[in-house]
Amino acid sequence: MIQKNTYQPYLIIGIFSSLALLLILTIITLIDPHFFWEHSVVINYPLHSTIETIGAVSAILMAFLSLEIFTEKINPSYVFISLGFLAMGIWDMFHAIVSPGDGFVLTHSLALWCGGLFFFFSIFPGGESILRKKALVFFLTAVFFVSAAGSTILFRDSLPRMIGDGGAFTKTADIINVAAGILFFITAVKLTADYYRHRIPGITVLIFVATLSALAGLTFHYSHAWTDHWWFWHVLRLFAHISLLIYLLVEFFRSMKERSAAILLFEQKNTELKDSNEQLERFAYVASHDLQEPLRKVNSFTQLFERRYHDLVDEKGQKYIFYIKDGTLRMQQLISDLLQFSRINTRGDEFKKIHTAEIVQDIKDLFASQLKETNGRVVVEDLPDIYGDESQIRQLFQNLVGNAIKFRNKGVDPEITIRAEKAGANWVFKVKDNGIGIDEAYKDRIFVIFQRLHSKEAYEGTGIGLAICQQILKRHGGEISLTSEPGNGTEFFFTIPTIEKAMELEQSPLI
Repeated sequence: MIQKNTYQPYLIIGIFSSLALLLILTIITLIDPHFFWEHSVVINYPLHSTIETIGAVSAILMAFLSLEIFTEKINPSYVFISLGFLAMGIWDMFHAIVSPGDGFVLTHSLALWCGGLFFFFSIFPGGESILRKKALVFFLTAVFFVSAAGSTILFRDSLPRMIGDGGAFTKTADIINVAAGILFFITAVKLTADYYRHRIPGITVLIFVATLSALAGLTFHYSHAWTDHWWFWHVLRLFAHISLLIYLLVEFFRSMKERSAAILLFEQKNTELKDSNEQLERFAYVASHDLQEPLRKVNSFTQLFERRYHDLVDEKGQKYIFYIKDGTLRMQQLISDLLQFSRINTRGDEFKKIHTAEIVQDIKDLFASQLKETNGRVVVEDLPDIYGDESQIRQLFQNLVGNAIKFRNKGVDPEITIRAEKAGANWVFKVKDNGIGIDEAYKDRIFVIFQRLHSKEAYEGTGIGLAICQQILKRHGGEISLTSEPGNGTEFFFTIPTIEKAMELEQSPLI
């Protein structure tokens, strides 16, 4: 199934909103360069304000686009690069609107420092945990940096000195920027190694951005406000940002086009598969009906022959009659089981909330007489509610408990334990017995339809029960396996999504 990224609609809204804001700011600046200064929004250097605003909007856009392009396709840890762009974009936006002074230099320096720190974090593993809660993480990051940047304006009289006598930058400013430059440089080296590993062109643009940011930080001490060197770095950084933004936009829209083509193909194949399943079900029904009819006749006439000519048939003939009856009954059971197996995915009930504890109690009642005869018991620990097909989940537990009773050790009272524990977004159910066990070499074979490890004389059945269990779990988005040792019992464990995950998978749109 092709899942839609949950942040994609917000990403599209953010792209067009940011581009609209960028266009409005640029037009106003070109029409009236003093508009912002007269309204005390940005400093009285409209060119610098325009460059920083474009760079800030570009960085915020790249935060979300890089999440789509780099994080999802290359390395989950690149989510920190996305957070770095978000932090730089927010700080640069405030840098564009504060007047020259300590706050002016501090916002620029902290933009570089926060960006370098987040970029540096991307070289370490652990991005998967951030991605699982990306919406919350990005929201909290934005709130934190907007609050932090806003405080530089509210408490501008309490800021550390960033500009010394004669307009030179202080050691505090130098340390922040040089440290940021070092972090960017380390990241650029790691990104270069990633490029040679993946050979993805977009990484080269990231290397370009990281390298320029590293040089900007390392050479900060040698630049002075409003000099040619100072303007050069501003324009070069803006060029790097725009280059990466263009690449990300092209990749994003190409990805959307590919996704649209994929969903069209998926829908086509899904329709074909649905038609094929319907034809297969009709075939299975007709075949089972047509096969059952002659078998019933064989069985009926065999019974009739036995009643009428019983005294005329010797012992060997009676044995032959038994073989015919036994064979027809087994064939009828095989056909019935095959029909049941074919209908798991096509004739299942709608999913709903299920109380597994109640189902297991019903199964205990169903096998009460057999448990009494064998002096067996079923121990049930706390079981969760799940979301699924109640009749199929009932069949699942019935097959597993029935097998545990059937394949018990001679002379040993059967004991079956059923429990569950949560593992991430899934419940792991465990059904353990003290029966004859299974050789590990056959643990995959027993899930194949009609595969038996024992003769029909030793244990009754058609060998389809566990195959049905596996198909039921596949329909529910889970899987089944086992651990066992001959003579020491078997533990089946299977996964089923939690109610929240199951409902999300059922309701999530395809794209």
